[in-house]
Amino acid sequence: MKSLSLVLLLLVLSPGGARAQEAARVKSDAERAGLAGRVKYVEVGRVEYTLGEGGSAEGVRLIMRRTSFDERGNKTEEVSYDQGGSPSSRVAYTFDEAGRNTGYEEYASLVDTNLKKPRRHAYKFDEAGRRVEYNVYDSDGTLAQRFTYAYDAAGNKTEEAFYTWQGQRAGRLAYTYDARGQLLTETSYNAADAVVWRKASVYDAEGRLAETAQYQGQTLRYRFFYKYDAKGRVKEQETREFNAVPNVRVTHAPEPGRVVYTYDDEKGTKEVATYDARGALKQRLLYGPEGKGDDAGAVELNADGSVKNRELRWYDKGGQPRTLSGAPSAEFAYDEQGNWTRKTLLIRPAGSEQPVPYWAEFREIVYY
Repeated sequence: MKSLSLVLLLLVLSPGGARAQEAARVKSDAERAGLAGRVKYVEVGRVEYTLGEGGSAEGVRLIMRRTSFDERGNKTEEVSYDQGGSPSSRVAYTFDEAGRNTGYEEYASLVDTNLKKPRRHAYKFDEAGRRVEYNVYDSDGTLAQRFTYAYDAAGNKTEEAFYTWQGQRAGRLAYTYDARGQLLTETSYNAADAVVWRKASVYDAEGRLAETAQYQGQTLRYRFFYKYDAKGRVKEQETREFNAVPNVRVTHAPEPGRVVYTYDDEKGTKEVATYDARGALKQRLLYGPEGKGDDAGAVELNADGSVKNRELRWYDKGGQPRTLSGAPSAEFAYDEQGNWTRKTLLIRPAGSEQPVPYWAEFREIVYY
C-alpha cells in the first residue's frame, strides 16, 4: 500500500509533543508494559464464558498474543493469533550492538498466509544517537514512505518531514521551544508549506503545562487549561471551543467541558468526573488502587457516588435475548514477581450474594 493519510501519519509521529519519544526511552519495553522481573516472553489470552439464568460456565482458553523480550527488556517479537489459534500477524524488532532499536519487520496473513514476506521499517541515526531518518519498505522491497527528522543544538526535535513513495514531500511538522526545552509551538504544514494546524503552549512558574491553544489554519478552535494539586498531579482540565462551524462535529474532535481528577492517597484510588460545557455531569469513573487500577479498568459511578450497575446482553441457545445486570467487580491473581496472571470481571445481580464471572484474561509469563 503506497498511500497513507498525511494527517494520520503526522498524528502518529507526534502523539505527545516532539520530546515524548525521547522521554519514553528511559524505561525498557517490558517496564512500559507494566511487567516486573526479567521477562522472557508473555502469552496473553482470554477465557470464553457461557452465560445462563443460573450464572456462568467457564469455557475454552484462547491465546491472543505472544510478546518476547531480550535480557535488556527490549521487545524482540510480537505474534498475534486468530480465533483458531493460528498466527495472523508477526512483528520482529531489530537492534544494534548498543541495544538501540533500529527498526522492525511486520508480517501479515492478509498479505502472505505463510508470514514470510515482511514490510520493513528501518531507522537511521546521527552520531549523537538521534533518529534522523525512517524508511518504510513494502514486501517487494520498494520504498513506501520516508520520514526525516531535524534537531537543534540542545537536542530538541525541530522538524519532522513526510515524503511519499515517489520522493515528494507531502508535509511536515515544526517545533519551537523555550529556554527550558519545553515545547512552545507545534505546527503542521501541507505539501505547499501552508499551515494546516498549530498548537501553542504556555507553562506556569513550576514548568507545568498551563494552557494550550489549538488553531485550524489561522483560526482559533480550542483552548485547553490545566490545574494541579500540591503534588503536581493534574486535578482539572478544561476544554473551550471557539469559532465552531454550526451543525458540524468533526470525528475525534475535542469535546468542550471539564474533567476533574480526585485522588485518594490513602486508598490509592483516582476518580475522574467529566462535565459538559454547561457544567452537567456526563460520567464518573473510579480507578482502583495504583498498580492494578489501570489493568482492571474503571468502575462507573452514579451521580451520588454509588457504583453504577452494568448490564450484559446475550442470546441463549434458543435465540432468545437475555440480560443480566448488577454491580461490577474484578478479581486478580498474581505470580511471585507481582505480575498479574489472571484478571476476571464479575457482576453481582441484585439479591445475589455471589458475583458471576463473565470475562477473564490470562497471562502465561516465562522469566529468564
